[in-house]
Amino acid sequence: MSRGEREQTEMNRFGDIPKWLPRAAGQYTTVMENIKLRVGFIEELDKFKNEGNWTFIVEAMYLNLRYICELIASGCLIAHKETILTNNNKLKKAYQADLIVNALDKLDDKFYPMPYRMKNKDTFEYIEDGFLTKYEIKDLYRKCGGVLHNNPNGVDYPELIDNIQIYIEKIKILLSSHHIKVLGSHDYLDIRLNVGGIGAIEWAFFKLVDAPQPPDGKPR
Repeated sequence: MSRGEREQTEMNRFGDIPKWLPRAAGQYTTVMENIKLRVGFIEELDKFKNEGNWTFIVEAMYLNLRYICELIASGCLIAHKETILTNNNKLKKAYQADLIVNALDKLDDKFYPMPYRMKNKDTFEYIEDGFLTKYEIKDLYRKCGGVLHNNPNGVDYPELIDNIQIYIEKIKILLSSHHIKVLGSHDYLDIRLNVGGIGAIEWAFFKLVDAPQPPDGKPR
């Protein structure tokens, strides 16, 4: 039984876990698995960057990076679906990362994944920088669209490939271990995954009490 399944069983016994949450958590971890696969694919493509087929490699990398932005945003939407989707027809069909991020930010500025690291066995601290923030994801999403739709003549492909490795590292820091808030409550999902690697994604449900203040993700 996975960690998430254990938590689900124990919390259900006491009636503390929202009835809709296990299904949403399953959907969220499926999104995270999709991101892991796309990160791995981009890293595999990077091995062929010196073979000269720049156009195909860059387009494939930025297409998948754009999908990753959409998946991160849609994952946030899943975590808040009971509050939002029942009353917002526009967001029900939304896939654009910048649109979703802007809409959720107006409802709760702590909607975004909050990356953390373990200090020891029992305590953690939130990571303050180095991850893809809710501000950067909107800019990155638009940049990916620009790369995919611009005239390829005169494009600096080596620079675009170097930049994508920076973004991938930021995404890994954001998602490897993170909390995501259930909108309008003090309830959170604890998500642990090895981005770009192997192994099952673990999740748990908890209430955040007397813990470090989550980072605001604002540009510094």
